[in-house]
Amino acid sequence: PRRSPRIPPPPDLGRPPALKRGQLMGIAGTGPFYLVLLPQAVPEWWPRVEARLPELTRRYEVRFYPDGSRAVVCGDLEALKVWYKRVLRG
Repeated sequence: PRRSPRIPPPPDLGRPPALKRGQLMGIAGTGPFYLVLLPQAVPEWWPRVEARLPELTRRYEVRFYPDGSRAVVCGDLEALKVWYKRVLRG
């Protein structure tokens, strides 16, 4: 059966949305929004991300991908951006 061209294909559950070239960590996606950490960023940054999760005021979900990437998924882009700045400041 042919799909309607308006319906986007389901996201690849094996991988998070792509970051900009050269980024190891950043916000991606078009809603819901993802703070994506590639495997190279996990050792340094994941402990900080995890420690600040209680401060993320909106509903979120943590995802672990087969390639070692991790993501925090949130429907509210502004809340995710504000929280991410806190993570970066440490």
